[in-house]
Amino acid sequence: MIIREATNGDIEQWMNLRQQLWPDCSLEDHNLEVATILSSPKDKTLLAVDAAGKIVGFVELSIRSYAEGCESKSVGYVEGMFVTQKNRRKGISQELLQAAEHWALKQGCFEMASDSDITNRISHLSHQKAGFEEVERTIHFKKGPLLEQQLDTWCSGQIESIYKNYLESSQSWRQSGFSGPEERWIACRRPIADCITKSGSFLDIGCANGYLLESVLGWTSEHGIKTEPYGIDISEPLVAATRDRLPEYKESIHLGNGFTWYPKMRFDYVRTELCYVPKDYQKAFLNRLVTLFLKIEGSLLVAEYHSKDDSPTRWESETLNRMGFRVSETKSGIWKQKELTRVSVLPRELNA
Repeated sequence: MIIREATNGDIEQWMNLRQQLWPDCSLEDHNLEVATILSSPKDKTLLAVDAAGKIVGFVELSIRSYAEGCESKSVGYVEGMFVTQKNRRKGISQELLQAAEHWALKQGCFEMASDSDITNRISHLSHQKAGFEEVERTIHFKKGPLLEQQLDTWCSGQIESIYKNYLESSQSWRQSGFSGPEERWIACRRPIADCITKSGSFLDIGCANGYLLESVLGWTSEHGIKTEPYGIDISEPLVAATRDRLPEYKESIHLGNGFTWYPKMRFDYVRTELCYVPKDYQKAFLNRLVTLFLKIEGSLLVAEYHSKDDSPTRWESETLNRMGFRVSETKSGIWKQKELTRVSVLPRELNA
């Protein structure tokens, strides 16, 4: 079974399935809706195609600014889904919904929603099996985070390929993922503290061994700013190392993946990096952090680091602008007259 996007060449078969799902819809309306979907950047239809090239199912998707039970202003929505009678109970609807999650994440959504007729028990079960939860009746469903298992697997791979080397060093700054001298580490990390202009809570996503958290506490205190540290990391040994480093804050250090972890509070400042998630999902990741992690007057600090041998032609602050985020300011880390760090500040009030 292949799941792919619908094209103009699929209209005849697609229309046949649509008429089975919505028999009361006129042919004129079917034609109008199909044409709208094919021409709209915010609508998409995904098809399930068998080995003979026959379309046996579809899911129609859109981006909505509101959906029952969801917190974001950009929600992937399942407008309709259908699988032919003889192809049901083969997992096709689950394949379609998983592909729908992938599409929604690429559009910058971190939640999905759907609805169903209150008597359609089969649809209810399909949604629940795919991880959706019922919100209210009439039956509305939502799901978030999306592709949770796949993202956790991807992050676990990062532990194996990257983080396992962190604790092999006895030097604190090297345990936080830096290979150069401590003086350069300070020059490249201090700009994060420079973005913190008021007392409050600070969450470090990817806190490693906690050395950055500890340093930010010291750097901000030099300016009379009291910072309350919080951390999250996907590596259990690194979380343990952070708790050992900051024992008085051990209850504020968590094991988890920033894309699937739900905070119990909101923060004044949250630091993260785009490299923590696959490129296709970076916009959805940042939208999730802005929406769920920040206080109303909070700011997301997106940090980008380069080695002394790099010569970046484009910084992520430009990427953020192209994604539609509003950057209020940037802070740079300079080492030997070369910019190696840039931290972009994304205030929630400009990006929510």
